[in-house]
Amino acid sequence: MLEQIVKKKRQNLPDRLDAEALRALIFRVCRREEYVRKFSFEQTGAEHDMDFYRMYDRGSQIVIEANNTISAATALNYYLTEKCRAYFGPITENMSLPKVPPAVGENVCQTSQFVYRYFMNYCTFTYTLLFAGQEHH
Repeated sequence: MLEQIVKKKRQNLPDRLDAEALRALIFRVCRREEYVRKFSFEQTGAEHDMDFYRMYDRGSQIVIEANNTISAATALNYYLTEKCRAYFGPITENMSLPKVPPAVGENVCQTSQFVYRYFMNYCTFTYTLLFAGQEHH
C-alpha cells in the first residue's frame, strides 16, 4: 500500500531542485549576501523513495544534496536552527545570525518519514495568524 502511495506521489510531484528559488529564500530569510554565497545545491535521488537531504562542508562552501526543493529548504531550516541558533517562523523570528556563517561540521543526513508534508494546517490561517503582528495586552 505504501509503495503505491509513494509511486502516485512521484507521478504527481516529480522531484526537482530549484537552486535559484533556494538562493532567493536564503536572501529573504537571512537578508545577508554572505549566507547566499555560502551554499551550493545538488540534486540527488530520494532515499528509499522518501524525501531526503544530505548537508556537508566542501572547503568553504556548504553543500546541500536533496531530492527536491522542499527537502533542501528543510536542510536550510536545520542549519539555521541548529548551527546558527536562529529561528524564522510564520509569527515570530530570531534572526540574530553569526557574522560569518558557521560550518556544518559533521555531515547531516535526514530522510523524511512522511510521504506528504504540509505547511501549517487549516486552523493556522483562521486562529493563529488572525492576531499575527498585533500586540497583546
